[in-house]
Amino acid sequence: MKKILLSLSLLFSPIFLADDGPFTVFYGFQTEDPLEIVAATDQLWKDCDKGNVVVSLNADAINGESTNTHTYVVNFPNNAAFVKWNNLFQTCPGVQKYFETANPLLDFTNEILALPVRASGDTAKSEYFQVFSVSVANPVKFLKAYDELMESNTECDSWGLMAFGAGFTTQNGTHLAYCGFNDLSSYLEQAQVREPTEEFQKFVRKTFKISKLNAVSMVEVVKRY
Repeated sequence: MKKILLSLSLLFSPIFLADDGPFTVFYGFQTEDPLEIVAATDQLWKDCDKGNVVVSLNADAINGESTNTHTYVVNFPNNAAFVKWNNLFQTCPGVQKYFETANPLLDFTNEILALPVRASGDTAKSEYFQVFSVSVANPVKFLKAYDELMESNTECDSWGLMAFGAGFTTQNGTHLAYCGFNDLSSYLEQAQVREPTEEFQKFVRKTFKISKLNAVSMVEVVKRY
C-alpha cells in the first residue's frame, strides 16, 4: 500500500485489551511540502466522515537515520471502525481529491500496526513525545520490568508501550515505548537530564540481555483530527 492513508496521539487511557481493539496504524512518509500536506489533510476530513477514528499528523522532528519526516497515526477503537474506514476510502470522493494533491508531494516509507500493551495519562494533551523503538526477546520479563519502572514515573505526562504486528521489520523492532509531554519546555527539561534515575538504571540491568534499543526519536504533534 504505497499511497493509502490509514495511519504518539495515542488515545488509550485507560486501555482495555480485547480481540475487538483498540489498535493503531502508523504510516510514515517523507515530504518537502509539509504545509501542503496539512492543507490536503484538512480538506480530506472536511469532505469525508471518518467516524470515531482519531487521526494525528506528527512531525518526526529528531529521528536519527530515519528517512521519515512525518507520520500519520490512526487510532481505531474497534474492528468496526476499521471496516468503516476501509469503506470510506472506497466511497468518499474526497479521498480521490486528497490523493491527486498529496501523491506528488509525499512518499510513504513504512506502515505498521501496533497493539497497546500499557498506557497512562491523557495523550490527547501531549504535544511532544520521546519515542523508543525496542527489539524485545522476552516480552513477559520486559513488561514486568517496564511496569516497575513506570510505577515511579514523575516525568511523563502520558506514557505507554505498544507491540508491533503487521508491518513489523527488524529495523523498527518489536515494540514502541513513548513518553508524552504537554509542552515543549517540559520535554526539553527531561531530554537534557544527564544522570539516569536509579529506577531507570535498575530497568536497564533487568532488560539489557533480553532487549535492544534501536532508536530514540523526538516527535511533535502537528495537528489532530
